[in-house]
Amino acid sequence: MEIWSARFKPGKAFAAVPYQDHWYWIEEGDFRSKRMLSLLMIFFSMAESGSEARAPVVTVNAGG
Repeated sequence: MEIWSARFKPGKAFAAVPYQDHWYWIEEGDFRSKRMLSLLMIFFSMAESGSEARAPVVTVNAGG
C-alpha cells in the first residue's frame, strides 16, 4: 500500500486524512492501494462486535 503525505490537502484522492499539520492520502489512480484499503475496511467491519456481545443461539427439538 502506498500512502502519500504533504502539508497541503490533496486534490484528487481516494481517501485523505489530516493528522498533525500533514495530510495523508491514497491516490485516486492507485488501484492496488485502493483494493488493499477496501479489504482492510471489510476485515475491520467483520471484526467489529458492536455494543454488546451476543451468545450463540442453541435450538433443541422438544417434540417428536
